[in-house]
Amino acid sequence: MKYSEKELVLALIDNNPRAYTYLYSNYSNSLQIIISRIIKDSEHVSDLLQDVFIKVFGKIKNYNSVKGSLYTWMAQIARNTAIDFYRKHSKNVFFTLDTDHHGNDSKMWVFQNHDGADIEEHIDKLMPERKVMIEMVYLEGFTYKEAAEEMEIPIGTAKSRARRALRSLKNVYDYRAKVA
Repeated sequence: MKYSEKELVLALIDNNPRAYTYLYSNYSNSLQIIISRIIKDSEHVSDLLQDVFIKVFGKIKNYNSVKGSLYTWMAQIARNTAIDFYRKHSKNVFFTLDTDHHGNDSKMWVFQNHDGADIEEHIDKLMPERKVMIEMVYLEGFTYKEAAEEMEIPIGTAKSRARRALRSLKNVYDYRAKVA
């Protein structure tokens, strides 16, 4: 059976087993890609994907179509789950330039193997608008679009602020690596 998004949500709320199967079959690959962009270990990715679906099934009554599509809502859950796992299990801090969860912009790895407290100290020294953007997009899991709307600025400005902030942070660590 094929569902419209509205029908699927209603069927999930009614605990329809076919709806659960349909949801997993149609969205698991996309959500797995989102998780694997943050977590590289395939075993952890598989476990986190299951966690995401448990959260989706448990929170489906909270889904609000006015705020975005079902996929967008699930993608945010996947991203947040992966980020939370990463923070909990690693002292490594990384950021990517990734305009949206569909990967429409090139990714650039900026930091790896740095103590999180050290990076937070440098984030605090950024210009206020850049600091807020880094926190929203990379630490709180907002998309650029969501962050731009929240800050009431154009999406291009949001992306520019994030890139400039990342470059500033990268320069600090590049300089420290040369001095060390």
